Amino acid sequence: MLKETAILFAPGQFGGAEKLILDSFLDFPARLWLIREQRNSKPCDYFISRCREKNIEFKVFESTARFDFNLVNILKTKIELGGVKLVHSHGLKANFISSFLPVKRVATQHGRTSHSYKMKAMEFLEGLALLRAHALICVSSEMYQKENASSSYLVENFVTAPNRPTTLKNKPNVISMAFFGRLSPEKNILALIEALKERNDFHLHIFGDGPLRQEVATESFKNKNVSYEGFISNPINEMQKYDCIVLPSLREGNPIVIIEAILSGLPVLAANVGGIPQMVTNNGVLFNPLDKADMIKAMETFKHNYKNIITAALSKRHEARERYSFDRWKRQTLNIYKQVLQNS
Repeated sequence: MLKETAILFAPGQFGGAEKLILDSFLDFPARLWLIREQRNSKPCDYFISRCREKNIEFKVFESTARFDFNLVNILKTKIELGGVKLVHSHGLKANFISSFLPVKRVATQHGRTSHSYKMKAMEFLEGLALLRAHALICVSSEMYQKENASSSYLVENFVTAPNRPTTLKNKPNVISMAFFGRLSPEKNILALIEALKERNDFHLHIFGDGPLRQEVATESFKNKNVSYEGFISNPINEMQKYDCIVLPSLREGNPIVIIEAILSGLPVLAANVGGIPQMVTNNGVLFNPLDKADMIKAMETFKHNYKNIITAALSKRHEARERYSFDRWKRQTLNIYKQVLQNS
């Protein structure tokens, strides 16, 4: 079945969706079709370099337009000649292109991240395209409940986590927080930096890249309790150096970085948006990302209840291994493929 399946993806700035697809191909022998946007080829080129590092086979299709119907025709020919029976698309561009293909279609929606009117318009068009999919995979229960359609399925993201020993840490004088993610407006990192100006008992370490990189670097230079550490490709290997993970996003689906934190036994301070409230309960503190005072209050709550939250985070780590396992993700995904192919 997988040999007759193609995964269609237009890589963006390396983040959760890119990591999920890259890791899945270590034991998911479908065909990997990458859309390379000529107007901004760097994200795809980086993704290609990661595929080569892991010896993952792929096929690249060049795209010269936002609504690229020439690419649709190229893919139609590829499907006919290659015996492809199912296309599983990930992300806005791939979901739009896939909706015009003469084949069974599964689409994954990784979450809404629009921060401009142009992106909101694109996401509206993606929503129309998703209506044409034979199955829609939602990565969080919040997204799944909003869709409320018979063709929708809940498949949470997975993380392949090392089984490292963890111990209960004593509360430090200065609590170290780490942010791992895309440096773009929807991640709301500048608001978090602003809130930290009033807290000398927390130090924020920022890992990531994106359009706000220079502004983040400048702000970190001006604030003694903020450090910009640059980009790393595998946060889970770095995060255990810190006391907690923070994610102040305005919009999220089922963030990979929070799954990584949970599987590392780390507490999480995060925005009360998307699928995050189902992930962060007594193992962290939620806050309103639009309210600076609430961000500051969340830090105070974490500091005051440090031992209880750390203990809960360590406990949740063991409970989460099956929930966020690759085997569970693969089993659920293959079951959806089977159902779609069986329904004529």
